[in-house]
Amino acid sequence: VEQLLSELPTFQDDSEIWEYAVSHSLTFFPGVKLEKKLPRYARMVNTEPKQTAEDRKAKDSEVQKRMLYMMPGLIDIKIASLDLYALAFAMYFYLVLDRQNLEYVNILGDNRSSDGWGNHSAASLFPISKIVLKHLDHFPQRLQQFYVYP
Repeated sequence: VEQLLSELPTFQDDSEIWEYAVSHSLTFFPGVKLEKKLPRYARMVNTEPKQTAEDRKAKDSEVQKRMLYMMPGLIDIKIASLDLYALAFAMYFYLVLDRQNLEYVNILGDNRSSDGWGNHSAASLFPISKIVLKHLDHFPQRLQQFYVYP
């Protein structure tokens, strides 16, 4: 983690953060060479307001949480393993959160499919939720709720 913090570049936008998370995650899978770009199946939806410690003490209904939108339908297990997707998600989660802040995040898992996506069955992608939640154990008190729909 200290190595990651010391070498962080400055990001211009959210897509650069995802690309960095994927490239850094690939270092933990030395034998994996991606033939295609890993789809960006996670994105931070609302980036403001960031929550202070005082906000956190207020009632939950009064404090707006940031939302991370997750689209598992974009996952294509022909490109990479679910473990790589989950680690990229965890790295992205780590990078988009301010370490000096105590905000909560809600994750919305949208299981719909669309043309041109991996569109694997929900049952085959269910394990990624379990893997992601294991990674999120390293971010205590950051995850408010994990919603999965439809």
